[in-house]
Amino acid sequence: MGKRLNALLGRSSSASKKLRTVANLAVSRIVILRNLHGVRCSQARSDVIQLLHQQPHQHHALVRVEQVIREQNALDALVMIEMCCHILKESTEIITNSRECPDEVKEAVSSLIFAASRTGEFPELQEIRRIFTSKYGKDFAYSAVELRNGCRVYPKLVEGLSRERASMETRQNLLKQIAKENGITLELSRNIDLQEESEELKDVPMKDDYHEVAPADGDAFDSDDDGSSAMCRSDEEEIIENLNEYNVQENA
Repeated sequence: MGKRLNALLGRSSSASKKLRTVANLAVSRIVILRNLHGVRCSQARSDVIQLLHQQPHQHHALVRVEQVIREQNALDALVMIEMCCHILKESTEIITNSRECPDEVKEAVSSLIFAASRTGEFPELQEIRRIFTSKYGKDFAYSAVELRNGCRVYPKLVEGLSRERASMETRQNLLKQIAKENGITLELSRNIDLQEESEELKDVPMKDDYHEVAPADGDAFDSDDDGSSAMCRSDEEEIIENLNEYNVQENA
């Protein structure tokens, strides 16, 4: 009886350590991604300001401001994911010792599973999803992925990972805000057909940073082809190597 109890306690301790390690690695990757998207958001905002200064071309800012919104949504989503990872780190014991997902961490767990389903090249999130799918069952995971009633995924995260384009009203309001902050008189032509503008946006090549994908497939939080991703490649490779090394040790 004593040996069996020790074995159970040992497995629980190992599971807690692995969950904490993966959460820490996810936070490390998030730091990289937040820096990258912060730079891209700042660049897109600068482009919008430049277009607003050129009154004949101010309407083009309605197109470029879409990228500002996308990047800010990505940043908001990363903040939420990081918060959920910290909750995991603080709750590993109660999670590993519970057969069902504890009520106090259900939002964080469900939100991370949902985020993993909307991102591709984020191995730590995929590993977290795998751990909880194995522990709590596929139905629990599908409930979060499909946003079923009672799944308790954070609405702010759903909004941040949404693939829906921002409405014309949202874009116009942000343009007004940026113009006001920079002392620019906004003179969008009153003759602009909003429907035509909306159709024009469909033809503008935009990076769709979020995809509904199976674990370990797809490519999430993509960077534009501006060389930005190369700056953090070595850091990303180090994170992946740390996770792979830990998995090898666990399977040994």
